[in-house]
Amino acid sequence: MTLTERMRRTMQITKLSGAVLLALFLVALAAGLGLATRPSLQAQQPDRRINALPAVEPRQEEARANEAADKKTDEELLAGAWRFTKVRARGGDAALDLVDSILGFDLRMTFTRDGKGTNDLSDPDRTDGMFKYKLSGPGKIDVIDGPDDESQAGIYKFQGDDGLTLCLSLKPGSARPTKFTAEKGDDQVMYVLVRAKSLTAEESAKRKEAIAKMRLGALRRGDTYNLKFIGLAMHHYADENKFLPTHAIYSKDGKTPLLSWRVAILPYLEEVKLYNEFKLDEPWDSEHNKKLIPRMPKSYDSPAAPDKIRKEGKTFYQVFTGPDTVFRGNQKMTFTDIKDDTSSTIVAIEAKNPVIWTRPEDLTLPKEKDKLPAVGGLFKNGITVLFCDGHVQFIRSDPPPAMFRAIVTASGGEVVDFEKLEPKEK
Repeated sequence: MTLTERMRRTMQITKLSGAVLLALFLVALAAGLGLATRPSLQAQQPDRRINALPAVEPRQEEARANEAADKKTDEELLAGAWRFTKVRARGGDAALDLVDSILGFDLRMTFTRDGKGTNDLSDPDRTDGMFKYKLSGPGKIDVIDGPDDESQAGIYKFQGDDGLTLCLSLKPGSARPTKFTAEKGDDQVMYVLVRAKSLTAEESAKRKEAIAKMRLGALRRGDTYNLKFIGLAMHHYADENKFLPTHAIYSKDGKTPLLSWRVAILPYLEEVKLYNEFKLDEPWDSEHNKKLIPRMPKSYDSPAAPDKIRKEGKTFYQVFTGPDTVFRGNQKMTFTDIKDDTSSTIVAIEAKNPVIWTRPEDLTLPKEKDKLPAVGGLFKNGITVLFCDGHVQFIRSDPPPAMFRAIVTASGGEVVDFEKLEPKEK
């Protein structure tokens, strides 16, 4: 995910509105002065003229030398912390004042002289908010970000020493912007920033902690959104087919699981084209089907997942299979077959160990009733769970085994005490 994509994703918590604010670049012009004297005066006072020149020229040269010494390079001007005052994309502005007031601090972007930077607005799948950059010419910048080092071309300009306007293409590989605009159809984003004040060690520590919490919240929201979308797809599948998807797409004789349920619901995740490319009568690792593994849909990609897992086409979203679960092999289940309350019965969960998304591999309950299955791990204090009624809940990372079994089984008749499933720290 690129820098601007992650910034736009974070901007979902704001409301885009407002009008265009153009940042003006001020240019200082210097004018030189000349001396003119009448020939008669020059002839009358030659010594005064000649003696005056050595006194003026060193001062002029010294002033010019000092001016050249004081002039900073763009790398030097860019270095440091900058505060966002405006973020504009496709004709809309982010309500930064509202975000700042909610968070209790301003949002910043920093640049170092060795081509690295940090960004408070980058969240969801990279908690350190790091990126790389290079100045590729006067007023030109390239931002390198994401697991594949995608480069976004941009332009920049300074307003004195303490103002900066940055305009980037929204898509990696797109042409470099030529104007500092971000209107509808521009396909670029514009950031207006001012030099940020220095922080004390205490302020910096508090800010770092607050940003970490903000990013954690963004990651959890992304995880919740993915599972809700999967739940919606499950319901649409059931509405159209009159039963839930089975644990796998099976061979014609119903004995061999070929492809995961994650492939079966693709049309309901707005992935009809990808679904049609699969050979449903071949296993997930056939010569043809394995070529589709790298094209894992975003809905199966947890924003908290490491880049390495994402590149391998693996997902943490899995279901439980086995007796008295919602997914019992090749048995076709309906929501009415779930005798327990659908609001307290798991349909999918964030597992501890990721699997290749097309592979028919999921979770089972341990035979020992006092043991927990391998779930959770993306978040230290809890597990994201999708229930059969479509709602998503964050439960504690170490739930009581008996209570956890109660939300996995579909017809156990247990009474679920959700207070015992609440995370210790939210």
